[in-house]
Amino acid sequence: MIQMLIAFFSLFGMGLIPIYFGSKRALSRLYRTLEQTLQTGNKAKEEKNKEDEVEETLFPTADPMSKKDALQFPLIAGSILTGLFLVVKFINKKYVNILLMFYFFGVGVFSTMEAFSTTLRRFLPESLRKKQPWKFSTKIPFVSNTQKFSLTVSNLLTGIIGVVVGLSFIFTKNWVINNLLGLIFCFNGVAVLSIQNFQVIVLLLVGLFFYDIYFVFYTPVMVGVAKAIEGPVKLMFPKNLSSASEFSMLGLGDIVVPGLLISLMIRFDFYLANKNYFQKIHRQTSEQFLVEREKEKEKENENENENEKENQNENQNQNENEKEKEKNHFYNTHFSQFYFKVSFISYFIGTLSTILVMLIFQKPQPALLYLVPSTLLGVVFAAIKKGDFSTLYDFDQKFLFPKIPEDSQENNNKDKKEK
Repeated sequence: MIQMLIAFFSLFGMGLIPIYFGSKRALSRLYRTLEQTLQTGNKAKEEKNKEDEVEETLFPTADPMSKKDALQFPLIAGSILTGLFLVVKFINKKYVNILLMFYFFGVGVFSTMEAFSTTLRRFLPESLRKKQPWKFSTKIPFVSNTQKFSLTVSNLLTGIIGVVVGLSFIFTKNWVINNLLGLIFCFNGVAVLSIQNFQVIVLLLVGLFFYDIYFVFYTPVMVGVAKAIEGPVKLMFPKNLSSASEFSMLGLGDIVVPGLLISLMIRFDFYLANKNYFQKIHRQTSEQFLVEREKEKEKENENENENEKENQNENQNQNENEKEKEKNHFYNTHFSQFYFKVSFISYFIGTLSTILVMLIFQKPQPALLYLVPSTLLGVVFAAIKKGDFSTLYDFDQKFLFPKIPEDSQENNNKDKKEK
C-alpha cells in the first residue's frame, strides 16, 4: 500500500511541474507578443535589441483553436488511438515501436531545445549571446505553410543535450529518462498550444472527459496502447522501487489537457488586472492605437526630462534604471493570479480524488473523469463568487489587442501568400 501511494503521488506530483512552469512560459510568450504589437518608435527597437530580454522559441504560435476544432478533437484523437491499437494488435509491436522511436527522438530533440534554450542563454558568455542566429525556412508537408526558423548557440547546445537524452532512452528504455522526455513534452504542450477562449477550452475539456471515460471503461484501447507503446507517451513510476518491474502510469494528456485550462487562467488574471487598459485599446483600431501611443510617449518623455532636473540624488541612477526597465510595459505585470491559483489547487484536489479511487478499486481509472470536473468547477464557482463569471465566460485573448481592420488583415494575408 505504501509503495503504491508513493508511486501515485510521485506521478501526479511530477504532473504539477510542467503545468506550473508551462503556464508561466505561456504568459511570457503573451508578454512578448504584446510588446511587439503595442510598442512603436525607436524605444521598441532598442528594447528588441536587448539580448538578455529575448525569449528564444522554435515553435511559432499556433493558430488559436476554434469551437469547431474543440468539438472535433476528441473524435480525431479517438480515431488515431483506435488505429494505433489495431496496428499494435495485428502487427508485431516491435516494429511499431522502432518506427515510433525515430519519431519521438526527433520530437524530443526539438522539444528540449524549445524548453531550455531561453534559460541556458542567460548563462552563456556575452559574446555567444550576441552571436547572430542562423536563419532558414522550411515547409512541413500537409501540416503548415512555409515557416521561418532561427538557430542560436543556445539552441544548438540544448539540441545536443536533446540528442544525448533521446539516444539514452532508445538504448536503455529507462523509466527516468522516459519521464524526463514526457515532462518536456507536457511543458511545451501547456506553453505552446494555443487555447485563447474560455468557451473553447470548456468544449475541449467536456469532450475529452467523455472520451477518456469511454476508452478506459468500455474498451481495452487506452490501456492496451499505453502498455504496448514503449515511447514517452506516459509518466511511469515503479510500484516497487526495489524491483522496478511493474509500473503505475499517468498519460501525458491527463497533464496537458487540464494544464491548458490552468494556462488560460493565468492569462485571464492578467486581463483582469489590466481590464480598463485593454478595453480601451481593443475599442481602437491598430492605427488609432499607434497614434495614441506616440502621443503618450511624447508626454512621458517630457515628464521624464522634468523629473530628471528636479530629482537628483544618490539613488538617481538606480531609479532611472528601474524606469527604463519598465518603460515599455504599459500594463501591470504584477497581479494576484487568483484564478491561476484556484485552478492549480483544483487540479491537485482532482489528483487526490483519482488516487483515492484507484486505491479503493485497484483498477485503472480515467484521470480526466476527476481532473476535468475539479478544475473546471473550481474555476466556475470561484468566478461566480467573485462576480467575474460573465467576464470569464466571454473571455478571449484577442481582447488584449487592438482591433485590426479587415482591409489590413487582407493585405497581411496577401503579403504572406506572396512570400
